[in-house]
Amino acid sequence: MKQIARVLAPLVIGMTLMIGLVPAAARAEGATDAQTQVKNAYLNQCELIKAANFAAFTATMTDDYVQINVDGKKATRAETVAALRMVVTQTGLHINDCGVTVDSSQRSGDDLTITVTLVQKGVIPRQGSAALLEDTTRERDVWTQTDGKWLQKSETILGELTKLNGDTVEQSGTFSH
Repeated sequence: MKQIARVLAPLVIGMTLMIGLVPAAARAEGATDAQTQVKNAYLNQCELIKAANFAAFTATMTDDYVQINVDGKKATRAETVAALRMVVTQTGLHINDCGVTVDSSQRSGDDLTITVTLVQKGVIPRQGSAALLEDTTRERDVWTQTDGKWLQKSETILGELTKLNGDTVEQSGTFSH
């Protein structure tokens, strides 16, 4: 289960570039266009994982993408996607719902550094039943805008809480702002 938590949280929501401009009415109050577009990119990444479309999910990240977990361990884009694919295929994990809350962001040129809280809910089949998964992560990520599309450059996991059937199975890092 720890492997599921370590891979799932940052990836399920760490999301795609096929984002156009969002109409003003759809924007959260106070959110910038960049925040809104990147928030939608996280949600699109989730949809790609739901569909097990790992090729399209990979395309949402820069070639030099790096993931840094709570312990400081780094993983490349290829390692991150391979680990996610393994978890999804070996456990039968099915994500049902994803949520993204933007805690803060700062734009510098084509880059947006964004701190988010991501929640993924899903089901892991078991003999005769299923385990309900709820995974919450707090991350500070960097996205870059290239040719009008947002690509994820890095993902730093600040905190993670994983529950199965309502029971905490893993908690690490911090969720403080």
